[in-house]
Amino acid sequence: MSINSFDNYPMSWKPDLSRASGPKYLALVSLMEDDIKNGTLKAGTKLPPQRELADYLNVNLSTISRAFKLCSQKGLLSASVGNGTYVCADVTAETVLLCGRENPRMIEMGALVPQVSGNRLVKSYTERLLKRPDALNLFSYDDPEGTGLQREAGVAWFQKSGFHTDKEHVLLAAGGQNALTASLGALLERGNKLGTDPLTYPGVKNAACARQAGVQVYGAERFSVGNKPAEKAVRISVITPPSMKDLEEGLRRLGGILQYSI
Repeated sequence: MSINSFDNYPMSWKPDLSRASGPKYLALVSLMEDDIKNGTLKAGTKLPPQRELADYLNVNLSTISRAFKLCSQKGLLSASVGNGTYVCADVTAETVLLCGRENPRMIEMGALVPQVSGNRLVKSYTERLLKRPDALNLFSYDDPEGTGLQREAGVAWFQKSGFHTDKEHVLLAAGGQNALTASLGALLERGNKLGTDPLTYPGVKNAACARQAGVQVYGAERFSVGNKPAEKAVRISVITPPSMKDLEEGLRRLGGILQYSI
């Protein structure tokens, strides 16, 4: 039993373990989760020191330490040496919709993600679209190839870039990775070679056909056509956005004799 009186002692959190069953540290974690949900513990609240809380609950310090560690792993608490332990600021946020970047000051060096100037227009159009009386129909299953109107819109978009096609040759995809996987799966067979830039989009390697269907992926510097004429060895040349790197003379000459370029 604690020899100190906490009746009039100010503490930000006074959990009650009198009815707890099972390991006390797990019961303490459960109490903290409940108090966060019901608003007793609010985001940003500084918790009592671990020794003080252990004295109040009449438990070992290790019980509090284990409970706090588990709560930190659950994303409920954050702590720093010399500053104490706090309830996380975003503990009540809808985590599914949170931005993946935890530190806004972080400079992303792992992926080259362009700033899309049209995002504001897409956001505005989407908001208007969801206000339509028939908006719920957008969440139902539809033709996986896209409706006729959608494919006609694709034709018009291609024409703006100088490509001429018809809606029978336009398919919709669920994002770039889905389109990449479907395209490679349709064009390549087991044992085929796929030549890419030395530094290319990593999703190519993760595409099902590149890893599961036995397709060999080579960087352009290693890709060799052997003794076969280039026009027979290479079927399609996919031109990617420039990376400010000059193509080697051999690759420029190879590109000049190709009959098909996408």
